[in-house]
Amino acid sequence: DRYHALLTSHHLISPTKRRNMQQWSAQLHVSGFAKVGYPSVIYCEGSQDQIEQFIANIKAMQWL
Repeated sequence: DRYHALLTSHHLISPTKRRNMQQWSAQLHVSGFAKVGYPSVIYCEGSQDQIEQFIANIKAMQWL
């Protein structure tokens, strides 16, 4: 089964955070996209475990 997640945030500007998300998505085999700027949206899909780990990584950065 494929799981989907849609995250929103006030903004996504940092090149470091964007690069981290690209690396995590490649490592976890998660696909999706991000709308960069103000406001930001992150959409991702993958297996449940992959999505949960991807979201945990993002939330650990303390900006959602």
